[in-house]
Amino acid sequence: MENNLSFVKAEPQDVKEMSALIHEMATFEKLDGEVTFSLPRLADEYFNKSAPIFTFLKIGKTIVGYMTYFYSFSTFKGHRCLYLEDLYVRPSFRGQGYGRACFYQLAEIATKEGCERIDWICLSWNKNAQAFYESLGAKKHDEWLLYRLEKSDISLLNKEKD
Repeated sequence: MENNLSFVKAEPQDVKEMSALIHEMATFEKLDGEVTFSLPRLADEYFNKSAPIFTFLKIGKTIVGYMTYFYSFSTFKGHRCLYLEDLYVRPSFRGQGYGRACFYQLAEIATKEGCERIDWICLSWNKNAQAFYESLGAKKHDEWLLYRLEKSDISLLNKEKD
């Protein structure tokens, strides 16, 4: 049950376990080819630049998943928001309330930090996740489309301006 769950912020010595979990989630999402980071780069981003927060989900010493979030900003609202980049619960631990407990934790953080919104994206094929998010009261925003410039696209833009 979720009341046994603890949220443990990752430390620099945890980078190999962080990497393993990220690879595990990427495999689940059929995106393992997208994982290109090195361990030093991962450590630098999480612990030197302090942009994202990586939190292990633990039952005792057992890691059951993780979440990564960071702060964003709504110019329309004039306040900070939380952006949930990853929420991953290992398959054998799903359906036990751990995902919901993550959102309780995020809601507590958002309230404490004055964030009035929590945003995230979901893969279109992941109907189980969509049903779960909607059970929390989350609303799908069909009017907002995700666009992305990848590294090669960014390079092309840089060349184009020169």
